Amino acid sequence: MMAGSALFGGAPFIYPGTGLLEEMERLADAGLPNAAVLRMATTAPATYLGVAGLRGTVAVGQQADLVLLHGNPLDSIGHIRSIAGVFHRARLVMPKED
Repeated sequence: MMAGSALFGGAPFIYPGTGLLEEMERLADAGLPNAAVLRMATTAPATYLGVAGLRGTVAVGQQADLVLLHGNPLDSIGHIRSIAGVFHRARLVMPKED
């Protein structure tokens, strides 16, 4: 199972970005463990799309697209909304570099 997968079908009321966050929170509210919810939004889509060797985990050789959070989402899935920084292709894009 993957989080965010309904977006590609044009599902109503699913919005890029915040829609995925809402979906992840609802999955946790439904009783799925936070670790499973995180896998559903990271490694599962990478595996499905055939890019698991490049994306979906933090490891040597992976592309450096990364969201840094202020809190641990394993403790509370709500921490996914507290973004401290975003790296895209190994460059800090949020907050902006000086």
